[in-house]
Amino acid sequence: MKMMGLRAVAALGAGFLVAGCAQFGFGDDAGDGPGVGAVPTVLVVDSSASMAEGDAPGPRIEAAKQAASALMEALPDGTPTALVTYGANTDDRPESQELSCRDITVLQPIAAAESGGGISTAVNGLAPGGFTPIGRALEVAAAEAAGVDADGEKSIVLISDGEDTCGDPTPCEAARSIKQAQPEVVISTIGFKSDVAELACVARETGGLYLTADNVDQLLSRVVAAQNASAGASALTPTGRSGIELGQHFDEIRSAHADFPGQADGVLEGDLTVIRWVDCDWVFDGDGRLVEIRDTQGGTIDGPGVGDPTTEFRRAYGDPIEISAAPSGQGTIELYPASISAGTAWKVISDGSGTVTTVILCSCLPGAGGTKVGAGSTGGDVSPTQLPAWAQDPGTTSVEILRPVDSAGRVQPGFTVGSDAPRSCDAEGTYTDVAARTAVEAGTVQCDSTTAAAATECWPDETAYNALCLFDDLSTLRRFSSPRPLVGQPVGTESDPVPIFARTGEGSLCRYLFGGGQSVVEQDGRRYVTRVACDDGLVLLDSEDRVFARSGEGVSAMATRDFTSVFPVGIDTVYFIGTA
Repeated sequence: MKMMGLRAVAALGAGFLVAGCAQFGFGDDAGDGPGVGAVPTVLVVDSSASMAEGDAPGPRIEAAKQAASALMEALPDGTPTALVTYGANTDDRPESQELSCRDITVLQPIAAAESGGGISTAVNGLAPGGFTPIGRALEVAAAEAAGVDADGEKSIVLISDGEDTCGDPTPCEAARSIKQAQPEVVISTIGFKSDVAELACVARETGGLYLTADNVDQLLSRVVAAQNASAGASALTPTGRSGIELGQHFDEIRSAHADFPGQADGVLEGDLTVIRWVDCDWVFDGDGRLVEIRDTQGGTIDGPGVGDPTTEFRRAYGDPIEISAAPSGQGTIELYPASISAGTAWKVISDGSGTVTTVILCSCLPGAGGTKVGAGSTGGDVSPTQLPAWAQDPGTTSVEILRPVDSAGRVQPGFTVGSDAPRSCDAEGTYTDVAARTAVEAGTVQCDSTTAAAATECWPDETAYNALCLFDDLSTLRRFSSPRPLVGQPVGTESDPVPIFARTGEGSLCRYLFGGGQSVVEQDGRRYVTRVACDDGLVLLDSEDRVFARSGEGVSAMATRDFTSVFPVGIDTVYFIGTA
């Protein structure tokens, strides 16, 4: 759908259309988010196998334990509270799925909360292991809430790092049924290290908040905000506002909100259409997808907002990942990560005194989405039709396209992440970009250890704070961590992809050297350049910008061991790298 408006206006810097989102329910101190509500609360904590991942930093389950304790401490004494978990008593083997999908435990039945009481003690014993029956866990949580004889709202807060793996019911189905049976129940969800559509659906169906959290600090803040959905309803969350998420289509929003203005009420800004609703400016692209929410009165779910100094955003989110001058010539535009997993950012505009005048939530986080940046790739997926002609007709030689991660940076079946602790990358969190490829291939993460620089390919993972690097083990990735989001430099697509690995007919594993060209071999009037190194001292040579060629029954390459004589070798398998 091409969005239509009445008239064109100047760009954002002219300040014509920005009206802002009214904010309420926040503390008086700058940077304070919404406080908890004195309402019956059931906390549901994911203890499935994936919560053992050590990227929170530290195990995800430990971050969830801290968040549960923080919420308990924030609740007023005497608040009816319960704790539910799933996956804590089983494992994630396929043969365990039926049992694990019933593994839901009420660790603490609904009872009056006390500071330092039983829930904090109960949650400390959690150990992740099983599947993810979110829908069923919500039903158990709702049964606990139903046991409270109280007027007014009741809150369920779910922390999960992934999707339901059991179904029957799905999370959305469970949420609809719960809301019909108990209209007073509001379910808020937190996607920890993930952006999960079905968690957003649960919140939307019950009038709750959907939040994401990329690290333990965000989880501690946002679990408290999630408990009081009414107080946070007017704030910008990491993915949207008022139950509307970035990326939603105009028609879907209008269907769910009958009072949302029509297209004719919008104003064009170039290819964008801006529609004002509930004191916010909602910005749609040419396909009708929501790409920005602009706010000149309120702020973020974590507290910092309009009227605060920019230092409050730095205190909450760290140093900005980008800084530029404001279009007015006064002040700056600073970009902060909102949700790494969702690819969103806070665009914070300040005046000449450093006071924030506008906060924009946008789908504009650099480097998000796990974009493949390794040399020898096409910058993303590699299809068989993109391969060079000799690889499309390889004869007896096998051609494989390895796909270790998907477009969101998630590890794919058949690949694992090494169990060793993540290595630390440099403070800038950048990929090297060596145009000449003389030292480190373009796309490799530069870390304080040269090991990462020696990697063949690297990708930002789903958090974008970690890099997953492939070495000579073709099925195991190693993780490298950074204190800042990793921003890859996409490689060009003007050349055919090259095989990153090859295995000779004798079984030697060979790896492409993008820094090659240092050694030259001449024989029979032809000039060869070292390009591929094998694990037995064999070197495959580049002649006339080509290492591999179809020859005889399969693919072959010219090789040397002593850099004086050159001879052909047969190639058993070549490996290209793509993204799932």
